[in-house]
Amino acid sequence: MEHKIELIEYAARTETPFCLGTAESYGVERLRFVRGMGWENLELAATFHPPRGADPVQVRIDAEDAADVPPEATAVGGVGELIVIGYQDGVRRCSCGVRYRVDNHAPVGGDPPADLTPSLTQQILAAANSAEKTAQSVRDDADSGKFIGPPGPKGDAGTAETLSNLEIQEIINML
Repeated sequence: MEHKIELIEYAARTETPFCLGTAESYGVERLRFVRGMGWENLELAATFHPPRGADPVQVRIDAEDAADVPPEATAVGGVGELIVIGYQDGVRRCSCGVRYRVDNHAPVGGDPPADLTPSLTQQILAAANSAEKTAQSVRDDADSGKFIGPPGPKGDAGTAETLSNLEIQEIINML
């Protein structure tokens, strides 16, 4: 299920009540962030403070302004808090906390998630590594001639607007 969170100045707004499912459920909930004033051009991350004082966990918000809810955020029932952080050179903006609920249920048994969410640094490094591999693959394809082919059909001629010397001089004077 996808939940929308609007970011405006220091506020983070969402539907009320904000429920991220049931305890021990994971891989189901996704957050979509809508940037408003003050959040333009910032790199985003989300910090989840799970219910009952469990250790906080951070996730990177992707280029599409979305993030999956990590398993640690819904491991136990209760009320947790989400804070969005925006980064840019010399800037760090933290949103007000958004409380979320995780509903309880009777014991179900089974195994907890095998892998915990990697640290924010590990997530960023993994994204950079993936981008680097993609760039290298494109570079290798270009070097091997994969993009070389016969010229395509010639398109229609475009039109070019010309300016007189007087019009050019007027533009220069305005500048």
